[in-house]
Amino acid sequence: SQVLDRLIAYSRTHFASEEQLMEQTGFPDLAAHRNVHQQLLAEILQVARQLQFGDKPAFQPLFCRLRDSYIEHIEGSDREYGPWMNARGVS
Repeated sequence: SQVLDRLIAYSRTHFASEEQLMEQTGFPDLAAHRNVHQQLLAEILQVARQLQFGDKPAFQPLFCRLRDSYIEHIEGSDREYGPWMNARGVS
């Protein structure tokens, strides 16, 4: 529970910062990227709700799914905006 709380707080802060930077630079796919962030956060919140209401999910598959989602996001969606930011002097 404590780990998930930290992950939720970190994700919200990270996503908000990233989206703010995209907004400031006029990133054209901001809406789609924001949607991916919302989906990732929804996954984490769903796991937290399961734990809160006493459901005992299998943790290993659950955390593997979350890890895979983050890796896919970082290696996919996040790499798309890197060149955009760099071209606008953000590094």
